[in-house]
Amino acid sequence: PSVTALNATPTPINQGQSVNISVNVTDNFNLSNVILQITRANGSAFNISMILLSGITYNATLITTNGDPPGQWNITIIANDTSNNVNNSIQTNITVNDVTTPLVMAFTVSPATPNHGQNTNISVNVSDNFRVGTVLAQVTRSNGSSFNVSMNLLSGITYNYTLIPTALEPAQGWNITIIANDTSNNVNNSIQTNITINDTTAPRISSLNATPTPINQAQNTNITTLFTDETQRDTILAQITRANGSSFNVSMNLLSGNTYNYTLLTNIGDAPGQWNITTIGNDSNGNINSTIQTNITINDITRPSVTTLNTTPLSINQTGQSNISVNATDNFRVNTVLAQITRSNGSGFNLSMNLISGITYNATLTTSLGDAPGLWNITIIANDSSNNINNSVRINLTINDITNPSVTALNATPTPINQGQSTNISVNINENFRIDTALIQITRPNGSAFNASMSLGTGLNYNYTLVTTIGDAPGQWNITIIANDSSSNFNSSMSTNIR
Repeated sequence: PSVTALNATPTPINQGQSVNISVNVTDNFNLSNVILQITRANGSAFNISMILLSGITYNATLITTNGDPPGQWNITIIANDTSNNVNNSIQTNITVNDVTTPLVMAFTVSPATPNHGQNTNISVNVSDNFRVGTVLAQVTRSNGSSFNVSMNLLSGITYNYTLIPTALEPAQGWNITIIANDTSNNVNNSIQTNITINDTTAPRISSLNATPTPINQAQNTNITTLFTDETQRDTILAQITRANGSSFNVSMNLLSGNTYNYTLLTNIGDAPGQWNITTIGNDSNGNINSTIQTNITINDITRPSVTTLNTTPLSINQTGQSNISVNATDNFRVNTVLAQITRSNGSGFNLSMNLISGITYNATLTTSLGDAPGLWNITIIANDSSNNINNSVRINLTINDITNPSVTALNATPTPINQGQSTNISVNINENFRIDTALIQITRPNGSAFNASMSLGTGLNYNYTLVTTIGDAPGQWNITIIANDSSSNFNSSMSTNIR
């Protein structure tokens, strides 16, 4: 048979649509049948008998289904006459478009409420009327950011992916949408679910600084820190621990971006030394980070306070005692309290004062017989543990001289002498403070007497030259030394005689 004018209309078509196939067939004798042989894109084939439409034109309608394989379908005409002569040389083809989206079902996420760092398994069944191309899980975080991950074919039609939300990712509600794409680019993204990420991650705190440091009491220091968290921030505190162990919390203020700030103002009464600063970051889920610390140094610049200085009594004799008491306080800690004693001769020494109760310090000053009499100065030197010194408070004490001068080595040379001759009288006089006068009392044999001042020679030696006259009474003359100091203590116990 002769086969001509083979035509398939329309082409291409979508799955589920039909196509009309017509062909002209003639034979020199008599036709038996005209067969339409259809070979699908997957290689499977079937035959359709064509119907004589009119004249020499044969016709058949091909109806596809949604499940038919897409792609190129081959059409071959098989014309057979009554003598079994066959013509199967005429062919054409049509294209069947895949318009069926993949089928997505059995979508599960387990667990549906994982913690940060915990695995959650995403599983789904995906099938297609022809062939699945890719299966993606589109993950949208609670902050709106998203990413796609390729799911792996586990077995049969089951695809799988393990999602691990990290500590750096936001918590709360995440959306997971399955994007199933076949080889014809038909997409099914209609299947989705939600999971909740539990925030178990403490906020991140870095770059904790305090500037300047060290500072003096009553100065400021600026505290800054960087605070980041994937969920909503709740509070940022600075925990301030003073050098004495007492502490307090302050709320830090958002400066810009992730930077928080607080200005710490100290006062003159604050404890000096090292202060520790700990940042306490709390997010909206109650996760706390209190691991970041720094420290500053507070310098003590306050002198101790010294009040109520007393000495009892205010006037004592040599070898006597006087009680010195004073009140000394400090904004932090008193270290030592000294009584600086300056004698009337300018020499001095320090007495350590003892804390007897509360803020009262005490020391007992004991003088000796050889101490210089007169006005003594007492200055209190209060030193705190930061070496701040207060030496501005002082008082005076009077030491009374009760020591007689010492008289020794009384000598008169020559003796005896004649009337009209002279003799030299010398004596050593020593005094713990100051000699006022040194007199020599001379008593003649007839009982008459007179006093004369002795002259200081060298060192302790005093001297007087007695000159007699021709008319002086002969016999034994008595000589007594009268030494008087500046406190009116005198010694008249030393005597000798000449002839």
